[in-house]
Amino acid sequence: MSESKSVEPASVHSRILVPQRYNRQPIISRLVSRYGLTVNIKAASLTSDNDSDGWFDLELSGNPQKLTNSLSYLQGLGVNLLQLA
Repeated sequence: MSESKSVEPASVHSRILVPQRYNRQPIISRLVSRYGLTVNIKAASLTSDNDSDGWFDLELSGNPQKLTNSLSYLQGLGVNLLQLA
């Protein structure tokens, strides 16, 4: 009988700064569907104003590799990430 190693879930607390061009895109939903993460939105500000960027304070948790990949995905979109304590 082979032993399967379970990977302990990792957690990241981050503020993401979303450029206004992505205000109508399902960025948070994609973190769940593409990477299987659990997303807890702690705070957010997003307006329909075309001149302002939005932000979300998120607690992301899940498989460490998928978590790393999801952060790379966000950076590739031009979303700024700030680590929160």
